[in-house]
Amino acid sequence: MLSRELGTRLTGRNLQYELYPFSFSEYLKYKKIKAGVESFSHYFQEGGVPEFILFPDIKVLQGLVSDILYRDIIVRHTIRNYAGLQVLTNYLLSNVGKEFSYTKLKDSFGISSVNTIISLIHYLEDCYLLFTVPKFDYSLKKQSKNPKKIYAVDSGIIRAITLSFTDDLGRILENIVFIHLLRRNYKVFYFRMKN
Repeated sequence: MLSRELGTRLTGRNLQYELYPFSFSEYLKYKKIKAGVESFSHYFQEGGVPEFILFPDIKVLQGLVSDILYRDIIVRHTIRNYAGLQVLTNYLLSNVGKEFSYTKLKDSFGISSVNTIISLIHYLEDCYLLFTVPKFDYSLKKQSKNPKKIYAVDSGIIRAITLSFTDDLGRILENIVFIHLLRRNYKVFYFRMKN
C-alpha cells in the first residue's frame, strides 16, 4: 500500500517509516568493505538497491522501474497511456538535478493538460521513484510557480534507465546528496541567483 492508503485504511493505527535504498555507509556494511575512492565509485555506479547489489544485473533495476510504473501507477490510477508515462519517466530520470516546468513538459510530450503532467509526476513521487524540489522563496506563491528540480530515489536506477548519463557525474553526485538529506528529514530547496 502507498502511504496515503495506509492513512485512510488504518487511521490512527499505523506508524510510518520511510526506507530508501542503502546509503553509502549501509552499502559498505552490506558488502563488508572499507570506505574509499574505489568503494564510493562502485556505490556511485551501482546505487543502493539491495537486490541489485546482490544480483548485479541491470535488468533487476529496469524490472523494478517497470513494476513501479505498472503496479503502483497504471493499475492504481487506471492510466491508459503506459508508453507516455514510460517516456516521461525516462526523460525525468535522464534530467535529474535539472530544472523543469510542468508547462514545458506538457508541450514537449504533447499532453493536452498541465494537470495531467502534474498528476503523473505526483504519482511518481507518491511511489518514491522521483522527487521534486521547489526553488527557495519566502513567498509560497512564487515557490509554486517557479520551475522545480527533479531527483531520483537511487543513482543505480538513473544509470539503468538512461544511457545518456555517462559524462554528467556532477548531477548524479547532487542526486546522492539530495537523498542523503531526505534520509536525515531535511526539507530541501534549491536556490538560484539572477545573473
